[in-house]
Amino acid sequence: IHWMKELPVEMLKQRPVPVAVADCYIAINDWDGLQQWCRKTDWSDLDFLRHAYLSRALREHGDKLGSRSEWNTASQGVGSNGERIFVLEQAAAKWGWQKEAEDLLWLLGKDPEKQSAALAALYQHYAEKGDTSDLYRVLARLCEIKPDDEKAQNNFAQLSLLLNLNVEH
Repeated sequence: IHWMKELPVEMLKQRPVPVAVADCYIAINDWDGLQQWCRKTDWSDLDFLRHAYLSRALREHGDKLGSRSEWNTASQGVGSNGERIFVLEQAAAKWGWQKEAEDLLWLLGKDPEKQSAALAALYQHYAEKGDTSDLYRVLARLCEIKPDDEKAQNNFAQLSLLLNLNVEH
C-alpha cells in the first residue's frame, strides 16, 4: 500500500490496479483505507466493482444500510453483462457473501454463455445444503434450457414427486 502511494495517478487507474489495491486493504483489514480508496479513485469500466468493495468496507464497519445501498448499485452496474456478473459473483463468493453470490448465479442462469456453469454451481450448492425446493428451481431451469437432457428430466421428475409439485407434468 505504501508503494502504491508513490505510483503515478494514471497508473492507478489502469486495470487491474484499483482492484489489486482494494484487495491489499482487505488483506490487512483496513476498512477505513478501503473506504477512502473506493471513494477517491476512478475505476472507469470497473466502477461496479468499486461499489462492491465500498459495500464490503461499509459492512465491515457495521453500516448495513450503506452497504446494502452500495451493493445494489454494484448489482445494477453489471446490467445483463455476463462477464461483469461473473466477476461480481466471484467477489461475493470470495468474501463469503452466500446470498449475494446465489442471486448473481441466478442472474447468470439467464446468460446463454454462462448459464450451464451457473446452474451447475447452484445445483451443487443446494444439493450440499439439502435444499430440495431450490434444487427443484434449478432443475426446472435446466429442463427449460435443455429439454433433451434426460438426467435433468429424471431428477426434475423425482423432485416433483418428492415435493408433490407439478406431479401431472
